[in-house]
Amino acid sequence: MKKTTAAALLAATVALTAFTAGCKDNKQWQDAAVQAFTKQNEVSNYAFSGKADLNLKPLAKPQSGGFSIANTLNAMLLKSSIAFKGVSSRQPVQLEADVTVSLQGGAQSYNIPLLIKDNKLYTSMPILNQADEYISIDLEEASKASGSANPLTAASMDTLNQMLNAALGNWVKAIDPSLFANTAQEKDAPPVISIKLEGKSGMAALAEFAKQWPATVDQWVSQNWINAAQAEQWKTMISSIASAELEKPGSIMLYLNNEGFIQRTVIDLQLLLKDSSGSQSSQSIKWDVALDQINGNPPITKEVPAKVLPLEDLLKRLIPAVSPAAAK
Repeated sequence: MKKTTAAALLAATVALTAFTAGCKDNKQWQDAAVQAFTKQNEVSNYAFSGKADLNLKPLAKPQSGGFSIANTLNAMLLKSSIAFKGVSSRQPVQLEADVTVSLQGGAQSYNIPLLIKDNKLYTSMPILNQADEYISIDLEEASKASGSANPLTAASMDTLNQMLNAALGNWVKAIDPSLFANTAQEKDAPPVISIKLEGKSGMAALAEFAKQWPATVDQWVSQNWINAAQAEQWKTMISSIASAELEKPGSIMLYLNNEGFIQRTVIDLQLLLKDSSGSQSSQSIKWDVALDQINGNPPITKEVPAKVLPLEDLLKRLIPAVSPAAAK
């Protein structure tokens, strides 16, 4: 009897030791994820490539009187595969990208070039533009028109980047440490931090996200990045996550490099979300983006296009003027 008791005690001690060691490992990788988001504040330029597979539905009906073409484009993007690659820089603020949007089912795809330079956005969309024709959007004027007053500068981009990384770090810090693990295959390889979203802890993590992020949206308003009306739209969207259910286990993978930067992020989520009528719908997102040449000053190679059409001129082409007879 004594031998049996001793053996049971030994087994229980070993199990408890293994459990507490596992908890320490989980906490270690949770802390590492927080540090990694802080480290991302040091990223000022990089090349990027990735893909997003979206199967989403609008949680509210489009506003009546809205721009029908914009509503159509939005609906198309919600169910699509989007591949992208390019270069981004904050000093000076520049971006170039080539984006390929494939509609659900792969029946049709569109190639969309993007260039941000000197506070102007240049893009060409096949369903809107003629061959070799680009739209030009003055980003500073567009910000003012939408009620935002923050120009697109290196300082403002630094502030936005710090806000986002702080918000993500705070969320990671607040959720259950048991969700974290290092899944790197090789012993001496940089960590691959896995955040497994499943069960009650996974649901609690989503609820914590919905609880924290309205404060981040308020920060955007205080910095004049968005206006009050836009903030309410963001908060409505975020609030839907509070009541979301995990349709299947999800995950967020953070691949670190030897310098501690997050060089690749992979997200796989499938949720049941309630729309404005209270009905649940299945929605999913798969996101895989990798950074390269971090702070290595990869060059911007795209030139300002020769054939440029101001956005207002494009709108005049798409929306014919109402005739006096029709206006009566």
